[in-house]
Amino acid sequence: MKNVLFLTSGLFYDPTVYITNRQFQILSSELRGHILGVVYEDYHKNVTLSNFQVHGIRAPKFAQGYGAIGGIYRLAMYCLFVIFKTLHIHYIQRDKLDAVIACDAFKTGVLALIIRRLTGAKVGLDIVGNYVKAFEVNSPNPTGLSWVKQKFTLWVAPKIINRANGVKLLYEAQLEGLHGIRPDLEVACFHDIVPLEKFSPKSQTPPYILIAGHPWFLKGVDLLLTAFGRLHSRFPTYRLKVVGYCLEPDAFFDMAEGFKDKVDFFPNGVPYSEMTELICGCEIFVLASRTEAMGRVLLEAMSAAKPVIGSRIDGIPRIVKDEETGLLFECGNADDLYEKLLRLMAHPEIAQKMGHAGALHVREYFSEALYGKYFTEFVQKIATAKSA
Repeated sequence: MKNVLFLTSGLFYDPTVYITNRQFQILSSELRGHILGVVYEDYHKNVTLSNFQVHGIRAPKFAQGYGAIGGIYRLAMYCLFVIFKTLHIHYIQRDKLDAVIACDAFKTGVLALIIRRLTGAKVGLDIVGNYVKAFEVNSPNPTGLSWVKQKFTLWVAPKIINRANGVKLLYEAQLEGLHGIRPDLEVACFHDIVPLEKFSPKSQTPPYILIAGHPWFLKGVDLLLTAFGRLHSRFPTYRLKVVGYCLEPDAFFDMAEGFKDKVDFFPNGVPYSEMTELICGCEIFVLASRTEAMGRVLLEAMSAAKPVIGSRIDGIPRIVKDEETGLLFECGNADDLYEKLLRLMAHPEIAQKMGHAGALHVREYFSEALYGKYFTEFVQKIATAKSA
């Protein structure tokens, strides 16, 4: 049984959420190991998830959030913690590491390469987004800083990726646009874990269309508002629900001014349990993203037998089979999205048929069992690979 170290990213790590528990429960059938992350609560610092042990370092109050000073402090604290904790696990506890999985090709990717040098553990990168497009579509008016970040990303990401023993992608073309990727790189392409059994079909009155995620411009909320603005008078019983963290939502509020009584905004997001209920109760789910590596919410909505509409971009067509399990529209085209919405709203029999087909599709090709199988195979390959 391979011993795997997971390096988490993001503002903080909560090992108690259901999807995290489920992920490591699935992986524990073939793997064991450790998880390192920044936590905000003392009771998150030492948690057992089946065959995996969470080791957390608690961020002080001033370092919890998006502030620059706190972020720099949190990063430095995490890097030192990862290095010393890894050395303790590998050499003091004599729990030899076979592989380290980093969740991006930047902070945790660099740490993973350092760990390989210190311990000999092989490095796998779990690539979750599109590095080429992300900064371009985060907002309608990218700043000079976004341009600098993108240039830096395009320069540094290939260097880290090429030094890894393997990468996990969410769709086959995810590394396109990154120059100099070595042709012999070990690549695995499969979905992230989604607890499909949590989502079952429910109907709710009045019916509503749902879109979820952040940032809102990247997720195409403006496109859906434009399309729904042309439809709400024709389908007066329908509402629109927009869910996801949004730092500056006023521009989107303004777009809905003419039909604001038909729209519910949740710019601070909602708890996972409430999000589950919203997905299970919607009539149509839309993901109008301008870039999207996978779209977990699509799998969740399809599992609940909901008809889905997604933009024809990146990894979405790998999830949604156009005209079979849902509809795809031209990315960025609000008119095309309007036509697709109109079709499903005017023909509920078509919507129902696609919803049922989607539920069967995700359970056959995107199950938790398949995730566990593919991830275990990925670890086995990189653990026995030659050093990059």
